[in-house]
Amino acid sequence: QRRIQPGNSPYRALLESLELGPDVAKIQLVNEVTQVPLLLEVWGLSGNMTRLRIQELAPLRPRFQVPDVLLGEPPAERLEVTGRDEGTLELSLGTGGHRLLVTERPFRLDLLRHRELLCSVNARGLLVFEHQRRFVPPQPADPPAEPEEEPGAWEETFKTHTDSKPYGPTSVGLDFSLPGFEHVYGIPEHADNLRLRSTEGGDPYRLYNLDVFQYELFNPMALYGSVPLLLAHRPRLSLGIFWLNAAETWVDIGSNTGGGETPQTEVRWMSESGVIDVFLLLGPRPANVTAQYARLTGTQALPPLFSLGYHQSRWNYQDEADVEAVEKGFEEHELPLDVIWLDIEHADGKRYFTWDPAKFPNPRGMLEHLAARKRRMVSIVDPHIKVDGGYRVHSELRARGLYVKTKDGNDYEGWCWPGSSAYPDFTNPEMREWWANMFAFDQYEGSTEALYTWNDMNEPSVFSGPEVTMHKDARHFGGWEHRELHNIYGLYGIPVMRCGTPKPSNPSQKTCLGNLKSIHDNPTSPIPKPLTPNPADLKSLTPNPQIPLTQNPQNAPKSPDPKPFCPPRPLWMEFPDDSHTFAMDDQYLLDRVLLVHPVTESGARGVNVYLPGEGEVSQGFWGGFGGFFRSFLGCRTPPEPQISLPRSGGTVIPRQDRPRRSTEAMKGDPFTLYVALSLQGTAQGELYLDDGISFDYATKNEFLHRHFHFANGTLTSRYPKYPKTSPKISQKPSQKQPLGTLTAKYPKN
Repeated sequence: QRRIQPGNSPYRALLESLELGPDVAKIQLVNEVTQVPLLLEVWGLSGNMTRLRIQELAPLRPRFQVPDVLLGEPPAERLEVTGRDEGTLELSLGTGGHRLLVTERPFRLDLLRHRELLCSVNARGLLVFEHQRRFVPPQPADPPAEPEEEPGAWEETFKTHTDSKPYGPTSVGLDFSLPGFEHVYGIPEHADNLRLRSTEGGDPYRLYNLDVFQYELFNPMALYGSVPLLLAHRPRLSLGIFWLNAAETWVDIGSNTGGGETPQTEVRWMSESGVIDVFLLLGPRPANVTAQYARLTGTQALPPLFSLGYHQSRWNYQDEADVEAVEKGFEEHELPLDVIWLDIEHADGKRYFTWDPAKFPNPRGMLEHLAARKRRMVSIVDPHIKVDGGYRVHSELRARGLYVKTKDGNDYEGWCWPGSSAYPDFTNPEMREWWANMFAFDQYEGSTEALYTWNDMNEPSVFSGPEVTMHKDARHFGGWEHRELHNIYGLYGIPVMRCGTPKPSNPSQKTCLGNLKSIHDNPTSPIPKPLTPNPADLKSLTPNPQIPLTQNPQNAPKSPDPKPFCPPRPLWMEFPDDSHTFAMDDQYLLDRVLLVHPVTESGARGVNVYLPGEGEVSQGFWGGFGGFFRSFLGCRTPPEPQISLPRSGGTVIPRQDRPRRSTEAMKGDPFTLYVALSLQGTAQGELYLDDGISFDYATKNEFLHRHFHFANGTLTSRYPKYPKTSPKISQKPSQKQPLGTLTAKYPKN
């Protein structure tokens, strides 16, 4: 697709074909070169969102559309035709003042809010939709009626691997022009700066989940995870583009910044297969964009409280004695420890759901010992199964036909950690149900309530496959090729874990390990993106369990405004009008209250910290949190230099300050409220508590949510108001307490 240069698009919109329903508009498009018809569908969604979908009008077979990612069909608003002239159609997209201008030739879309142009689609003429076709062998005697097919159209070779394409090339692509924007972010995961850079003259950003052992820094190459969400920001406006496609995807970024021109960013998406299904998240503020994305795909379930504590992991603990010695060392040195992790060597010949009988002969006793110390264990399970007729897991999966297949219909096999391996087809609902049952106590031998699962790998890792992953022409449930759903293979292996454990402990370690490499291998580099909320992997960077920092109930089910922000966030999301923060990635915020600037340079005695907030930067707004980082690091004698942790004025932070061996041991400890006044002498904050382990907060409304407000020398503690649609929750009347210490008990399990 990159060979196609900007210019006049071959696509024309047949405006006379408009079909206007109550909530969707359908318009046919045609490629005037191939005469292949397409169908454009437009929705104006509630909450400032617009959806565009383009697909073949009459495909040879259905094209893959990503299932199970959206929470459901998002509610749409009523559409109306508000203008029409020769070659142009205007649609009103609901009550938010958004209008869509559809240009006939060449096909183009312009999205406006009132009179302000927000985004243009296909303005550069880079729409591509390769239609499915049947292979017709060329006849040597006949002159070619059409230009010859490009090499690789029906079959591609990667080193020694051959990838067949039974329906020919089926790629899709579309360009988006963002006037006024010069800062874009997102599309993780890449070991690069927070702000996306121009890809002109280099490779595009690649989204293709791969088990990459060694990768380059500041490079758009693919890594372990792929999230096709891009954010654009400028003062007073933030937008998002969510490209719903699970195939290998490339993203080009272009910019005309400089030279006195009005800034504009060009974004071009290219996917190997599927359809064009894109959501335009129209903000207008950063919090609105993240909330819009959350309304489409949901929020992360609250993690168990112990996942926020200190986790100890290495490859590999040799045996039960090794685990005991490590745990004993933490105890003797009075260091907090919540979880010890076991990698693949704990299993019997890397047969998952088993224990090596020589190295771990008594797993239940080991787990009971950890539980008695109020600690837990996490063991790994990978999505590849050792091919061994004597291994129950393999025998059952083969007998049930639940493995991924080759293009010829046989079980797909490759080489991975256990040796010859087969791969569960998690796209099959029967496979997901069977897999979930394997985590039951009577199925996972030696397991107890103290054992949680490291659900490893976002991709099928195949050492003998192309790019160390699965062949693209492998077949999944429903006959879909692997090329069409590669980036959601790991997603399907994660939700099943809920059936086997209370709260999900850690879906995938890989996502954050890639980021840690960026810091450790190049300590002077900025904080890499994304700041992924995977606390178990940031064990050397996140808070000690003695101080719960992120008590904002952003996922509490009945909170009137969930505000689905990640607790660690870039500064521009909280200070969207401060242009100094737009390209800043060497400091970030924890929730809204603590400003973190890590010391990443060896031997440094200090750092220059930027205090954001126009008109508010003073000791009254950003104050020092004296002595805080000593506890933050969990060290009696802190390393030098200490890291400054400015905290926002006008905030109340609940802290549990008693040193304990684990978060479990903290239950029942009192909270101390640390109040930092604003310039106006006020402060507010929140505290959310539940049992820390179950889903009762969602299914039974069993949680505690308090709002603190300080003004006129009085600290008020009350329950927030909930929507009238919420189930009745037992509440206590508001009460006022003097500034000082609040003791709060955890609710009973």
